[in-house]
Amino acid sequence: MNRHYDISHYLDLIEYAKKRIPDVALTTDIIVGFPGETYEDFLCTLRLMEKVKYDSAYTFIYSRREGTKAAQMPDNISDEEKGKWFRELLDVQNKIGERAYDRFVGRTIDVLCEGVGRTADGLMTGHSRHDVIVDFNGTKDMIGKYVRVKVSKALPWAVVGELVGTAD
Repeated sequence: MNRHYDISHYLDLIEYAKKRIPDVALTTDIIVGFPGETYEDFLCTLRLMEKVKYDSAYTFIYSRREGTKAAQMPDNISDEEKGKWFRELLDVQNKIGERAYDRFVGRTIDVLCEGVGRTADGLMTGHSRHDVIVDFNGTKDMIGKYVRVKVSKALPWAVVGELVGTAD
């Protein structure tokens, strides 16, 4: 995919960020089944995910897009195989994400309220300063404001908590 760095350099940057920025949130985009990818390549991706421990991953199954260089390459992986790899990748990331978000349980964090939540009825949702999705009890008049939320539960893709007040 025309990357101009290697895994070693990438991991050095990740380690540097983790040392310098407390509670840094790391995310990534991953395309499964890119033309020319082998199962061994895919397993390397899983090992990298486990090493880096991304807070979240935006994951996609490769599909041909006209006008791209990849569209000219032979797509040697069946849709069935891509689906299998994708489910395997989601399982790994869900386990990593839930463990990553455990660090927020019991803590009170600032959250920008952005709208109505999706994990349960009556909840509002927003993002923390760590780019973590946070669902909490609240009202629509909080949208656009910072609030303080005590986190009670970690999910693979978000945390859930109780509103404790407004942020200063």
